[in-house]
Amino acid sequence: MANYQFRRAKDDPTPRELDIYGVSAKRITRQRDFIWLSLLLECKNLRCPLVFFAQKEIRLRMFLGSPHISGLPRHGFARNKYVDLEDYLKLERFHHYYYRGKTSTQFCAVWNRSEGDRNVGSNKRKKADDYTTGQKVGGEIDLYKDGILKLVQAVSADKREYAARLAKEKPAEWVELWFYYPVFVTSGSLYECFIGKRGVPRYRGNAQLIVEFE
Repeated sequence: MANYQFRRAKDDPTPRELDIYGVSAKRITRQRDFIWLSLLLECKNLRCPLVFFAQKEIRLRMFLGSPHISGLPRHGFARNKYVDLEDYLKLERFHHYYYRGKTSTQFCAVWNRSEGDRNVGSNKRKKADDYTTGQKVGGEIDLYKDGILKLVQAVSADKREYAARLAKEKPAEWVELWFYYPVFVTSGSLYECFIGKRGVPRYRGNAQLIVEFE
């Protein structure tokens, strides 16, 4: 679904719009038991690079939190006691939220002061002072507010609407779990900046990182 609309709060009179929303479902038993995957995409046509500041994390739920999940059940019975669904499914062993080597919690764009994000392909020699960094590219696009925060709000709205629908249905005991995957898409290059033990930043192109949406 393109141009998907959602509301930041239940009584919000003005809906916001997400670029792409996709849903997939898999029946896991012969009964009414489904696993749902919800993909939320926000796209920005940026030609300037984005730099993500990465750090190594201990790949445990204790430090990274849980993937975005809603639905039933939220607990499983194992080792003669009820445990959280994340522990019951052992998500730390296979979910991409945990097996990536690094996590990014800060980012910025780099663009030409005079040309905004339209600074690709120019043969003119540039100096360091010709460039600036930030999350408001050229004073026009707010990458955090119109990108990352919008994804956070869209996931929250999806969870809220599903919880309201589930409360009305008063379901019997069946499995209906939703896993949410917020994704930020840009046409520009991605770079990872990692500060190692010696305190010297190391940059790497075509970065593939997990960005925490919290």
